[in-house]
Amino acid sequence: MTEFSDHQLKAADELEELFCNAIPNVRWNILFAQPQSGKTDTYYLIAANMLRTKKIKNIVIICGNPDKDLKKQTKDSKDAFWDKYDEYLEDQLCMVRDDRKILKSNFRENTHLIWGKDLTKEPEFKEDTLIIWDESHAAQKVGMRPDTFFKNMDITCDGDIEKLEKNNNYVLSVSATPFSELSDLTHEEGNQFKGKVTLEVSERYYGIIKMMELSRLKGFKYWQTKLDEVMQNVNENHASPKYAIIRVKNDKLSDMVKNIAFCNGWATKECNSDKSAEMNNLDCLKNEPIQHTIIIIKGMCRMGKVVKKDHIVFVMETSNDSNSDVVLQGLVARMFGWHQFRTIDVYINEKILKRDELKRYIGQINGENVIPSRATNLVKPATQRRNTKNE
Repeated sequence: MTEFSDHQLKAADELEELFCNAIPNVRWNILFAQPQSGKTDTYYLIAANMLRTKKIKNIVIICGNPDKDLKKQTKDSKDAFWDKYDEYLEDQLCMVRDDRKILKSNFRENTHLIWGKDLTKEPEFKEDTLIIWDESHAAQKVGMRPDTFFKNMDITCDGDIEKLEKNNNYVLSVSATPFSELSDLTHEEGNQFKGKVTLEVSERYYGIIKMMELSRLKGFKYWQTKLDEVMQNVNENHASPKYAIIRVKNDKLSDMVKNIAFCNGWATKECNSDKSAEMNNLDCLKNEPIQHTIIIIKGMCRMGKVVKKDHIVFVMETSNDSNSDVVLQGLVARMFGWHQFRTIDVYINEKILKRDELKRYIGQINGENVIPSRATNLVKPATQRRNTKNE
């Protein structure tokens, strides 16, 4: 998109209202944004607006996921954001060129990314700061790096207003699967001081709802059998070479994929974050393959990673059982976005597909007060906690 959507502008306005105009101010807010729906531009938008109106002096984006590829993607997106914002300032706010140049310089100099192990260092900016916790569902347990960062900032993760007001700090936690924070809001009422804003989408967005409506999310009982079947089908129906992506957890399963691929005349490429790996990114997806090729990945391609879809025919998760947040941050979500590639088949275990968890997520998207029940760090209702304690 070459300009901000109405939904992004609306979400930024709602966040600014909570941060700056609500009585009392809500200093910690959650941005619930479906995968690939435009959350990065949205959080840059609220940050730039607060910097422009002098509510803050610093913008700090943190992430507990140490993935360097994700950090680079976030950093690179800053320039693309500014091109849109500069046009917005000129057309919508009638800001003159010299003032826009000053603001651009201020934005660049005072926007900082703190990733992975750097979160344990003493923070350089402790006052007048908007902290954007990207992919806030990751590394969220007590004692992990984001927790250390917030303790060093003298900020508690319940959104305590006094601690945030003391140093004029704000927090925006951003995730497509903020289930633990939402369960806190639901079951710890009175002990959480946070707001929530949902980034809405239009009919042009391709997400879990449309994927299921088009029957592109498919189940399997045994992934090996399904993989062989799907490869044969691609051979019969696609003359031009295609890519597929499959996630496995170890070398033994990787060898099984290679054997199935060989029997079907497919090439294989292995991709993981190890320096010694054949590939450690998916840049090859930009170009059409020479022959049908399946990319075997391990421990990557989650949490906001944008994947080029032009030449992909299917993706597959081999796990027999996964929590809802893991499923919705994996290859399923990498196929979402503002695009027209709606014929890519996505395969997950039928046990996961048949559970009500994805329906609960859709209910959450539609504004229902429901949370998937299988995810990390969910708080049980008070009645369940009392019953467990009495057993």
